[in-house]
Amino acid sequence: MPRRDVTPEQRFWAKVRRDPNCWEWTASTNGTPGWEYGQFKFNGRMVPAHRLSFEWSNGPIPPGMFVCHRCDNPICVRPSHLFLGTRQDNMNDMKQKGRHRSRSPRGARHWRAVLSERNVAQIRRCVASGATHRSLALRYGVSRQCIGKIVRGLTWTEKEAS
Repeated sequence: MPRRDVTPEQRFWAKVRRDPNCWEWTASTNGTPGWEYGQFKFNGRMVPAHRLSFEWSNGPIPPGMFVCHRCDNPICVRPSHLFLGTRQDNMNDMKQKGRHRSRSPRGARHWRAVLSERNVAQIRRCVASGATHRSLALRYGVSRQCIGKIVRGLTWTEKEAS
């Protein structure tokens, strides 16, 4: 039963540690460890804490908009660290700040990899010397399309093959 003498805002801000930089959420979170977002029970449902902080400070969030973090700290609820953006804005911000990472291993470390870095280097040399995609596909047990993507750099980029 909610206490009548405490407002939702008072309950919310009591769960925040205000450091000189970020104001970190100290209560319930959801998500992957290291990427958790605060959550708060408001009007009978769990809502993301950073979104509620933004709304209380700036007004309603337009449909389809994200509340993004300038500080890249998912548990931060400091209004000045939050901004509105589209999903694409959020993805661009993440890439620009170097936080983009593939969830699956790349190159030979991928669980479905058939080829090694050495195989890929050999394939590229053979194609440069005139070998056909078909002959290489048969030799390495992959499709002609796979060979073509390797040669065009669509898979097995230089970083993955080195």
